[in-house]
Amino acid sequence: MLLAMTARIAALIGTAALLSWVSGCGSLIVTQRSVESLADSNGFTWEMHESDGLFLYVEAGSAAADNVETLAADAGAARQRVLAYLQEATYEPAVSIFIVGDRDRMKDLVGRRSNGTGYYTSNAVCLVGTDGIRHGATHELLHVIAMNLWGVPARWINEGAAVDATGPWQGYDVHAVCKQLRADDALPSLRDMTRRFDRLPSLVKYPAAGSFVRYMRNNYGLDSVRRVWHDGRRVLPDITGMELDTLEAAWLEVVEQSDATGIEYNSTPVE
Repeated sequence: MLLAMTARIAALIGTAALLSWVSGCGSLIVTQRSVESLADSNGFTWEMHESDGLFLYVEAGSAAADNVETLAADAGAARQRVLAYLQEATYEPAVSIFIVGDRDRMKDLVGRRSNGTGYYTSNAVCLVGTDGIRHGATHELLHVIAMNLWGVPARWINEGAAVDATGPWQGYDVHAVCKQLRADDALPSLRDMTRRFDRLPSLVKYPAAGSFVRYMRNNYGLDSVRRVWHDGRRVLPDITGMELDTLEAAWLEVVEQSDATGIEYNSTPVE
């Protein structure tokens, strides 16, 4: 049952943590933030709602504030999806989810326009959400929960697992998106994706990483994803018995079997 504790969050103690990490969504390095520093951000008034260990901070007066029940249900479903993906029964730490109405307010809150970001050291997630947050919450909660359970990985596998866990990528099957990117000569090589991830365009590298992680999980099991998460791309030949170029060909064979009919995917960034 949703327990609503509508309140103005004021004068909370705490400052942003100084640890930086290359993760979250977007190409920038994200500085870790505490729950208290997010809640006490200048210019924000929050309505707080608690449900089963999830604390939702919804910006008062925003479009999101009119859909609290839906947002709470989406957050709960996203956490369950992440736990099922990670094959974990529970996640004990409380998770705080800050929800604003648009990307401009997200910039005011976290310093850049983004659909979402996560802070694993404080178990906090920030999202843009009005009608629903299930996909965004799944993506960001995968980062937060997996980084606490499995450790801090290379960014490409972190983002790839988050895309894989979420399911569709912008409404399309992620393999099919990669098939279209390949037809457009825009799909990065596996070598570039695993070595130069931060230099690649976001709307290309995210589905590419998600597709490859899905290929690994479907063909070699979640343990293979966990092992690469821990040890990096150098263990891919040990897991698969293939060198990188041969492994890329095997992945692309699966990509080409997908149906990309009707896909209209724009890989140009939108501010």
